[in-house]
Order: sequence, then structure tokens, then C-alpha cells
Amino acid sequence: MTNSNSIDFLLRCADTVISKDELKKRILSKKKLNLKLGVDPTAPELHLGHMVILKALRRFQDHGHNVQIVIGGFTALVGDPSGKKATRPVLTSAEIKKNTKRYKEQALLILDSKKTDFLNNNDWLGKLSAAEILKICQARSLNRIIERDDFRGRLERGESIRVHEILYPIFQAHDSVVMCPDVEMGGTDQIPNFMTTRQAMKESSQEPEVVITMPLLVGLDGKKKMSKSYENHISLEENAKDMYGKLMSLPDAPMRDYFQLLTDIEDLKISEILTMHPMDSKKILAFEVTAFLKGKEAALSAKSHFEKTIQKKTVPEDRKTFTYSDDINLLDVIYKTGNFSSKNEVKRLISGGGVKVDGDRINDWQFLFKPRFKGTVKAGKRFWFDLEVL
Repeated sequence: MTNSNSIDFLLRCADTVISKDELKKRILSKKKLNLKLGVDPTAPELHLGHMVILKALRRFQDHGHNVQIVIGGFTALVGDPSGKKATRPVLTSAEIKKNTKRYKEQALLILDSKKTDFLNNNDWLGKLSAAEILKICQARSLNRIIERDDFRGRLERGESIRVHEILYPIFQAHDSVVMCPDVEMGGTDQIPNFMTTRQAMKESSQEPEVVITMPLLVGLDGKKKMSKSYENHISLEENAKDMYGKLMSLPDAPMRDYFQLLTDIEDLKISEILTMHPMDSKKILAFEVTAFLKGKEAALSAKSHFEKTIQKKTVPEDRKTFTYSDDINLLDVIYKTGNFSSKNEVKRLISGGGVKVDGDRINDWQFLFKPRFKGTVKAGKRFWFDLEVL
């Protein structure tokens, strides 16, 4: 069980804790805490940015506590307005089901499956009658809801706010009234929802949940938050070699944040690691994160692959072969490997000098491969493949 000396470690890098005294009291009571994380299954692919909160939850699990992941099967039909400048698209039931399955698979790469329960708020919200919804709404203040930054900004711009969006924080609060968690964790943008939740729990004669929010992780560009839309992310489903290699491309500035948010290495040890040459520091970071998600053996193989192919510039022997039966240009050849998310990403890579064919740098994405071509293509720092045009 957690002791008082562990609290600072459990909360390291937390943006907001409401309140630390409440949390300390519950931890010192020797009670097993239930920690809630609400998830609307809108994004089926998780990345290291999502790992920040999941890793923080795992630390609590390692100290004997339990995690309850609430899949928003009902609230995803509403759409969380937090931080949004416009109404979010509503998901279909089929999309929710598909995304929920993938979310569970990825979350359990980080969380302890024996201490993790997955719930679906459609199981209780979906059964509420109209009269019950009206009763819940009577206890909430519309003024408090629309004074939030996201709603207020849209009102000031004369933009529409749909009635169902106003219900979102009310339904999210009711989740906690039903579950009665000790702690809820989430992003800073969720604080208005969490404050509504704490008030709802008080009015239901429950101890209000402790709120812990975690910071955003900077992406591989070292500037913007990690996001698939910014093409600066590392997917949790990435293979070990690509995960390790991408972490090695991280700029120096966010290194401490990555160590603190994604690993369990103590702060004093992190400070020692960061006095090393940046290449050596990054190798430790890349190994720790990759080993945690993919296993030690896969991480060791990824490390060896990186040292051979990037540091010693040896062409890997286990490269794939792609075969085509007609003329094909360089853009299509690289995009069709499936290693890149868009043709625009490939164009930028080629134009920036990141592609070589048999050792020669090619900057023209329209470069044409004709029949009887056979050679090796290097796309970016870590990806080689053989190409044959019949």
C-alpha cells in the first residue's frame, strides 16, 4: 500500500491536484483507492501523449490501488465540448464499439489488467428516464456551465451551442455519483467538468472525488503537443524498432519531461542521466519506454538495430521487398509501403532530401521507376526496403 513518502512520486509532474490534503488523508487511511478515468472512444489510436495519464494511473496500481476506465458509450453520443471551438461530430454506435475494443487493447499495454476494470456509462445513463434526467438537471446551474471558456468564446463569436453539449458535464458528473470514485484523473481542459462533478457528489452526500490533472506531452518536433494531426506522435502500436528510433530523434529540450512522465526513474537519477551525452541519455529513454511497452527483448533488438543502421549506417538485412509490374513513381512507391500516414508527409520527406535510392539522394517525388529496376530505397532515417519493378 502507498505511504506518505510515496505521495510526491505518485503526483510528480501533476498540473493540478484538488486537493492534495484530501488525497493524503485517503492514502494514509490505508484504503484501496478507486481511480476513475473517463474516456470517450473518439480516437482509436493512442500515442505516448495518452500514455502520460495511463502511466500515472499505473503508478497508483503499483502501490495497491485500482483503476476504473469509464468508456463513454453514452456520452460519446453527446460529444465532449471541452476545449472545442465548434460542435463535435457525434459517433455512431458501431464506431463506438470498434474504438472501444482498440482502446482496451492499447490501454492494457500500460495498465495492470488485474487492477483495471472497464465500465461503459451507457449501462446506467442509457437507462435513465426523461423524468430522471430532468431531476438531475434541476440540481445543475446553467450559468456555471456556459461561463466556461469554450462555451463563452463561442457565444461571444455568435456561434451555435447545441443543447446536448450543455448536458455533457451533467452526465459526466452523474458517472461519478454512480461510481463514487476516490480520485478522477484527466487533462487540464477537463477541470470545469471535474468541478461540476465534485459539486454533484457533495449534493449526493458523497465525499467529492480528488481531481488530478496531468500536463500535455510535447511531440517529436519539440514544440507542439503530441498529436496525430501534427504528425509528431509515436503510436503505442508502433513496432519496437520504429518506437525506439523515433524516440532517438527527440530534441534535447523535452528530455526531462519524457523521463518524468513516461518512466519510473527517480528524479535524482534522471538528473544524473541528463548530464551524459544527449545520445547516451536518449538511448536510456528510448530503451526504458520501448521495454515497458514492448518487452525487454524487443527493446534490446531495437537498440541493436538502431546502432547498426543509424550510427554505423549498415543497411538492415531484414528489410521488406515490394514488387510492381508497371511504371511507378517514387511518391507512390514509398506511400504504398504503409509506413507513412499521408502522401503529403512523403512529399515533404522526398523534397527535404530524406530519400535515397541505391545510395543516391532523390529530391523529385515524380522520379519514375521503370520495368527491370531492382534496388534498395531508404526513406527517412530508419526505413529501408527493396524494390523490384518487373
